[in-house]
Order: sequence, then structure tokens, then C-alpha cells
Amino acid sequence: MKAITKETLLEALKLRDTGERPAFRECEFKDMDLSGADLHNMDFTLSSFQNVNLEYVNLKNSSVENALFDGNSLHGADFQNANMKTAAFRECDMRECNIRGANLYGAVLEHAKLDGIQSDHTTRWFRMHCPETGPILGYKKCVNDRVVQLLIPADAKRTSATRPSCRCSKAKVLSIKSFDETEEFEEACKATTNAAEGVYGFAMCDIATEEGTFQILPWIYSAGGNIDDLTSAESTKAVQFLTDLVQNGYMSKEVVNWQQSDAYNAFTSGKAAMFESGTWQLADIDEKINGSFNYQYTLLPKDKEYASTIGGENFGVCTGSVIG
Repeated sequence: MKAITKETLLEALKLRDTGERPAFRECEFKDMDLSGADLHNMDFTLSSFQNVNLEYVNLKNSSVENALFDGNSLHGADFQNANMKTAAFRECDMRECNIRGANLYGAVLEHAKLDGIQSDHTTRWFRMHCPETGPILGYKKCVNDRVVQLLIPADAKRTSATRPSCRCSKAKVLSIKSFDETEEFEEACKATTNAAEGVYGFAMCDIATEEGTFQILPWIYSAGGNIDDLTSAESTKAVQFLTDLVQNGYMSKEVVNWQQSDAYNAFTSGKAAMFESGTWQLADIDEKINGSFNYQYTLLPKDKEYASTIGGENFGVCTGSVIG
């Protein structure tokens, strides 16, 4: 990067012809006062300004793309129709700057003073690209080609400004899906499992009693299986899916010994992100959780179709009853 003195810069300004666009690309300007200078229609791409007073400077139609201005005062500077893409203005005083018609794509305005800044409909990449008020849905691409659907609440702070992506102070994860939406539930289990703290993504009762039978039936029905043929490809697929959750560490190995109350207790104590349950456990769940976290109800994940069972762990048949 070439160091440029104030004298060299001013001399170039004196000698330039009308319409000429002087180029000072990849140059360093340091410790100088350029306040009020006429620097219109110039190219300062990739240049650095350190401890430079740029108050009320005229940079109309100039390019400061990817230039560094951090910490300088640009109070009242005129950037009309300027190329300001990816320029760094951290901690800059940009009060009352004119950015009408300017392109600020990717510009860094972190902690810059922007009071009274002048923009209009021709200013690009300065105003919000996401809704400024109210709740909104957002999506984020994550590792392994996963798409996370987010709910940004109405009271969340949000910004998008100089980039197309939006940022917010808080969000609720609604779903985690693969691009073809085939691994939504398993991915959510993986994302919410924390083995170091003994937290599992999912909990259910898998004990070899009526309780376990009642909880596994919806998975078999959803896969297209039937209780009449537990060896069918569909039934086997459902059981294997649950087995894989255990083998991958997303569900505790102890579920084979758990009653439904054990899965319930794992969830309410924060040791399971999700659990399979029914209406019989709704009565005291709020009291049990005691406001320690928020939760919602949803359907069990589906394979071919959503499925559920209405309960009834045992049937009593009286002696002498006629059946059929």
C-alpha cells in the first residue's frame, strides 16, 4: 500500500482536468486534515484512512469500495451516488452525511453515528430488507444441507441493512429440515442432544409392557405397518428408526426400562428436548416445569402419514361374555 501525503493529494486535485477521475487505489492516507476537501469523482478503492479528518468532504460519485475509514470523523460528508460497497466505517461520525443514490452493499457501520443521515429511495443497501415491526418467519442454511425455520418475535431487535441476510437478537427454532425434508425429526433430535450434560433430543417409554406398546404403535402405523404383522417391512422400518435414535445417542438407552412417567420426568427436568406423551399428563405439566422453560405441543413426526392411538392399556373381558 502506497503512502500518500496531503500535499501530493492536493497537487493532484489542482492538476486534474474536468471530468477526469483520479485514481488513488490501495493508498494510505494518515494523520491529515482533509475537512471540506473536494474529492468528487475519485477512486479510493482499497485505500486506508487513518486519523484523517474528513468532515464535510465532497465524495460525490467517488468510489471508496472496500476502503478503511474506521474511527474517522465524516460528519456532513457528501457521498451522493458514491460506491461505498464493503467499506469499513466502524466508530465513524457519519452524522448528517448525504448518501442519496449511494451503494452501501456490505458496508460495515458498526457503532457508527448515523443521526441525521440523508438517504432516499435511490440509496441502496441501507434500509431494512426484513420487516421492521411485528413477528416474522426466517430461514437459515446450516451445516450438512439443513434448513432451520425460525420465528423472530415482535420484540426481537433485527437488522439487515447493508446485506441481504437478516440478523436478530433472539429467535425460536420451529423446525430443522434437510433440503428434501426427509430428516426433519432426526436432525432436531441431533441438534438438541447434549451428551456432556446428559440431555437427549427425544424421550419415550419403550418398556416391554402395555405402556411401551401404546407408545410404539403410532410409529408403526405411521410407517404403514400394522399390529397384525410386526415383521413387515413397514413395521420393521419404524422399530429400526427408534433403535437408531438410541444407537446414535439421541435417546437414552434406558428407555427400554422407562415407564411413561420416566419420559415425562426427563422432559420436565430439562433432560429431554422432546418427549412422547398424551393428554393424561397435561394436568400438572405447567406446575412441574414451573416456568423454567417454554414448551409447545405438536404431532408426532410422520413417515407415510400422521398416526396416533387413543389409549387403553388393558381390556377386561368378563367370564361368559360373547365376543364376535
